[in-house]
Amino acid sequence: MDKEHWTNVKSTIIECLALGVVPIINENDSTNTAELRFGDNDNLAALTAVQLEADALCLFTDVNCVYTANPRTNPDAKPLHVVAEPWALRVDTKDAGSGLGTGGMATKILAARTASVSGIPCVLLNSCFPQRLLGLLDFTPPEAIEEAKLPEEATYFMAMDCTQTVHDTRRWIVSLPVAGELTLDDGAARVPWPKV
Repeated sequence: MDKEHWTNVKSTIIECLALGVVPIINENDSTNTAELRFGDNDNLAALTAVQLEADALCLFTDVNCVYTANPRTNPDAKPLHVVAEPWALRVDTKDAGSGLGTGGMATKILAARTASVSGIPCVLLNSCFPQRLLGLLDFTPPEAIEEAKLPEEATYFMAMDCTQTVHDTRRWIVSLPVAGELTLDDGAARVPWPKV
């Protein structure tokens, strides 16, 4: 949460990459103590992608894609292959985790939202088929989202169009935990959004 620490971490990772070293950034769910816990690896990955201005974020899981509900318990769950507005996505993630970590589908969707609002597209894939990533590398969603057809079984979260350059300070702010409460009265709620 400290801006100087944020900058130091970014500089360290960039230097590692320049030296040909691929850093592995991981929070070990089974050994971390509460005092040292970040939260979950999905959001750690998203914030690292935001910090490094990544071209894309890839999240692996144990299902083929995001569904409208848990497909293991709800036979009516529908697959979502392209999500045009991840920040507005509403799906039932109750009981959708494997129980093996601190994350689950809810944290993956939150991570995808974090990346997408920073202008970074995100792909969610089944980790049993890592080769599917190769088929998605050049995927460009068409203008009409309802016509989008992924070359592989996955979920593609589109990035929000950034109308301005997102500088380091804004990227750092995206990484901060949300705190507080915002209350809008009826008048404020009816005010139209300004055109950007």
